[in-house]
Amino acid sequence: MKPRMGGQSSITVLRSGYYMLKVILAILVGLLRPAPALDLLS
Repeated sequence: MKPRMGGQSSITVLRSGYYMLKVILAILVGLLRPAPALDLLS
């Protein structure tokens, strides 16, 4: 990819912080969610 010649990034400090918060929250929810029970009889 070629470097940007002009313009402004659409990613602001607030957006990057919001994204990081969402990712951390998704990881925590995934860790706290109980594992599915294995059905070994069927």
